[in-house]
Amino acid sequence: MSDQAILTELRKLLAALYPSEADQRRLASEAQLTVGAIAFSSAAFNSWYAILQHAHNNQRLQPLLALIMEEYPDNVQLKRLASGQLTTFLDGRSFDWQGPKNGRGLLEQLVSGKPSLVHVSHLAVGLERARAVAKLLLLEGGSGTGFLIGGDRLLTNHHVLPDASSAARCTALFNYQRASAGHDEQVSEVKLAPERFFQTSAADDFTVVAMPPGTVERWGCIALGPSKVGCGDVVNIIQHPGGGPKQMSLSFDVVAFAGAGRLQYLTDTQPGSSGSPVFDREWRVVALHHSGGWLQEPGSTDRRVFYRNEGILIDRILEQLPS
Repeated sequence: MSDQAILTELRKLLAALYPSEADQRRLASEAQLTVGAIAFSSAAFNSWYAILQHAHNNQRLQPLLALIMEEYPDNVQLKRLASGQLTTFLDGRSFDWQGPKNGRGLLEQLVSGKPSLVHVSHLAVGLERARAVAKLLLLEGGSGTGFLIGGDRLLTNHHVLPDASSAARCTALFNYQRASAGHDEQVSEVKLAPERFFQTSAADDFTVVAMPPGTVERWGCIALGPSKVGCGDVVNIIQHPGGGPKQMSLSFDVVAFAGAGRLQYLTDTQPGSSGSPVFDREWRVVALHHSGGWLQEPGSTDRRVFYRNEGILIDRILEQLPS
């Protein structure tokens, strides 16, 4: 595999999947790379550049990817890249970090200061919300996430469905997930209905599109309302990371910035998660996830980077939806 474009996409993905140097060294060793010849860095993106170039130059790239695919067998993006296909999974544009200078310090301080115990019913409510979340599969092969709201409509990102034409070529996959017994659930494919309703905003990166009548009746919907969220609050995301089966981020990751129509948080996502609902502790939608990336801390003199994400505050979207 000599295509540098493939290596660049792999570098981005693997930096997100394996940000720690310990995991990077473990994989390099298991793939029988010469670990001492690899220039590991405090920045995962740079470390994976060195690992992939070393593996490629020594004909060890495929064994390395085979190990990673054993750990992430459902990551569609990884499968495509390993077979030499450039991925078209959708993710939002990069953004300027607007939170405090030391976001990681904020995470450590606030998580330790907030209670993490919840009633077991918390899981039941999350599963109920998850029914309304679907993988969006575009005709061109791209993938994103969306979720049902009232009026048989679906909410996702503008960069996932920028126009009615792309929406007409999109299929929503409901119930694309694992059952508790470990097998795959039966997927329901539903075509979107942009001819009934379509609204989009490039500035705030959201799209609302109609679904066939009865879709909400079958799969339920997630109610939208004014949100109350701020720094130090925790959020969860239901998503289709990497285009794979539905997953939940349930680690109660902290919000580091809220304002100007945006919410920024330290929660794990992957390409394919664009358009996912971001929930507060009570499973109320507070934002529409749309972007993320590895960023240096503003004003920092070192080269450390942290993985941070951003969503559109749901209040900003509600201001623009018809009553």
